[in-house]
Amino acid sequence: YVTSLAFFITGVALTLLDYRDLDGFYFQPHILAITHILALGWITMIISGAMFQLIPVSFHVRVFSISMAYLQYFLLTLGTIGMAAEFYVFNTGAVFVVSASLAFVALVIFGINVLVTLLRADKLNITGYHYLTAIVFLLIAISIGIILALNLRFGFLDVNHIKILKVHAHVAIVGFITIAIFGAVYQLIPMFSLAYEFSQTFGWIAYALTIIGVIGYAMGTVFGQNDLIARLGSVVMAAGIFAFLIECRIIFRKRIRKRLDVGLKQTVMSLVFLGLVAFLVVFSDLVRRPLGLDPDRIAFAVSFLVFYGYIGSLILGQMLKIGPFLTWLHKYSDKVG
Repeated sequence: YVTSLAFFITGVALTLLDYRDLDGFYFQPHILAITHILALGWITMIISGAMFQLIPVSFHVRVFSISMAYLQYFLLTLGTIGMAAEFYVFNTGAVFVVSASLAFVALVIFGINVLVTLLRADKLNITGYHYLTAIVFLLIAISIGIILALNLRFGFLDVNHIKILKVHAHVAIVGFITIAIFGAVYQLIPMFSLAYEFSQTFGWIAYALTIIGVIGYAMGTVFGQNDLIARLGSVVMAAGIFAFLIECRIIFRKRIRKRLDVGLKQTVMSLVFLGLVAFLVVFSDLVRRPLGLDPDRIAFAVSFLVFYGYIGSLILGQMLKIGPFLTWLHKYSDKVG
C-alpha cells in the first residue's frame, strides 16, 4: 500500500508536468510511462496487497506463500521503475527488456500465489470467482504485454502493434483490474455499510457480460475485418458495468448503516464516474462516426475518467476504510482475546 501511494503521487505529478502530451496521440513515451506507473505501480500493487488481506478474511485460508508475495513485491517494484524510466525517454534497450521481464515474472508469481490460495478454499462466493477470473485475465494481459515489450526491442511481430496494444489495455484494465474491483466491492461495501441478505443476480449478470465483452472486443480487434465485433464487445462491457452499478444500488439500499462516511462517499463518487465511462463508451461506439468525433480524444477522455475518476476515487475511498483497519490489526492483533 505504501509503495502504491508513492507510485500514485509520481503518476499524478507526471500527468501535471506532461499535460500537453494529452493533446496528442496516445502512443508516445510520456503517456506510456505514466500509464504503466499508474497501472502497475499504483493499481496492480494495491490490488495485490488488498487480495493478500481480503482472501484470508473472506475464505478462511492462509496465503499460499508469503515468501512468494515478498518476491513479487520487490520484482514488481524494480520492474515498474525500470520500465517507466525507459518508456519516459523511449529507450527500448537492455534495461527496458530486463525491467519488463522482472514485472512479468513478478505478476506470474502473484497469479500463481493467488490461484493456489483460492483453490485451497473450501468454498468460493461471487468475490472468489471474480478474483479467479481476474487472475486469468492478468496472466493473458501480461503475456501480451511482454510480447509487445520485446517487439519494441526486436521488431519480430508482423502485425499491427497498436491493434495488439489496444487488446492488451482492455484485457488489463477491464479483464483484470475492473473484474477484481467488482469482486472486492461485493465484499467491502457490505462489510463497511453493514448490508446483508441482498440479491446477487445483477452481480452475476455483470460478471458474465464483462467477460463476454472483453473476449468479444479482443477477438474482434485481432481477427475482425472491420471493427463491428470490437464495438459490440465494448457495448457489452458497458452493459456489464451498468449491471454492476444496479447491484451496487441494491447493496446500498439494504445497508443498516445509513450514514455514509467520507470513505463510502468517495466510493459512491467512483461509481458515478464508472457510469459516465460506460455512457461515453456506448456514446462513442454508436454516434462517433455520424458526429465526426475524434476517436483519440474520446479514448483520452475515457482513460482519464477510468484512472483518476473511477479507479482513483474508489481506491482512495477504500484506503480511508482499510488503512485504519490495517493499522489497528498491526498494532493490536496479538492482543485479541
